[in-house]
Amino acid sequence: MTDNAVGDFITDNDVADMLNVTVYAVRHWRNAGTGPEYYRFGRFVRYPRAGVLEWAQQQCVSSTAQRKAG
Repeated sequence: MTDNAVGDFITDNDVADMLNVTVYAVRHWRNAGTGPEYYRFGRFVRYPRAGVLEWAQQQCVSSTAQRKAG
């Protein structure tokens, strides 16, 4: 699949690789409701690639003071 494909879904492992974090961090974000939006297909969890990229962009902060204020 390409980045622009409709229904370009990725796994927890793919998200972790994209963001250079552990899969446990991705699962923690999901359980805490603070991570990227996801879909559940039966017992399978999948993230839309574009949604993960958008969520990652929203995490950008320019200073520690900005993070505390937001």
